[in-house]
Amino acid sequence: MELRQLRHFLAVMDAGNFAAAAQNLGLTSQAIGRSIQKLESEFGLQLFTRQQRSVTPNEFAHALESHARRMVMQQRAALEEISAMDLGSVGEVRIALGGAMAGEVGPRAICRFQQKYPRIRISLTGGLTDALIRQLRRGDIDLVAGVATPDWRLDAELEVEKLFPTETVILARRGHPLAGRADLTLAELARYPWIVSSRHIGDTGPLPLLDVFHSAGINPPTQLLYSDAVSAAMGLLVRGDFLTLSVTYAVPLTVVSRGDPNTPFVWLNHTWPAAPNVACLVYRAGVELARPARLLAAEIRQVAAELHESGFPP
Repeated sequence: MELRQLRHFLAVMDAGNFAAAAQNLGLTSQAIGRSIQKLESEFGLQLFTRQQRSVTPNEFAHALESHARRMVMQQRAALEEISAMDLGSVGEVRIALGGAMAGEVGPRAICRFQQKYPRIRISLTGGLTDALIRQLRRGDIDLVAGVATPDWRLDAELEVEKLFPTETVILARRGHPLAGRADLTLAELARYPWIVSSRHIGDTGPLPLLDVFHSAGINPPTQLLYSDAVSAAMGLLVRGDFLTLSVTYAVPLTVVSRGDPNTPFVWLNHTWPAAPNVACLVYRAGVELARPARLLAAEIRQVAAELHESGFPP
């Protein structure tokens, strides 16, 4: 069994047929077919049920998949480790940022990292937590920096490293009628339009907005705009009287503050009920991160510690 065969096998698992897998790898369908047949011959069993235009992995294929991904990722980590022996000066790290890590911690760490290691290439992505975890499992990314809820449970394939607790805040434009007001009530907050993130299975973040109003016996806001478009939400906030929920450090501190009169956004003076979520790093268990990824993870830990120790900004 060769790593090349395992890469071909995983390409078929991801693509669902030989033709698409071959195209993704720049090979012919016949070459992929021969590689899979040789792998099946070595195991003495079939891994796929062949149809005319697709293949269906069986129980043996699913059992092999996690081992194959781990072996391929370990090979990549070993190659990058050797390439980066010169103080980690070359290589690549693929990272996903989400939640409290996306606005301040992650960008600060990446800027420091690039100043120290300008030749290391960074691939940056973001998105919903469940989607990022799927990419991590597949080996598409090396590291997820995001937010975990207390009931977040991952299997033994993934490791969660907790960094600091997050705080839920209400974000509005500077000059909003409620900006600077003390002791805001839910009834007052319900009179304004809200931008609400579309919630999906596996998401982390503040408690659903409507549940909080209903639990308090207060009619919820009647104007709700559901959106996963962060840039559009920021544009709406700065131009109107919208409100939205956020978490500490999800928005850069250069654009939001309670005390700085020059930022376009402010946090309102209201304590929003929320589960004690925790900013964290997530990576594959049992697979040592390559040197570039380890170096970036170290920068993230350092920035997180500095911000948390300094206290939530005023």
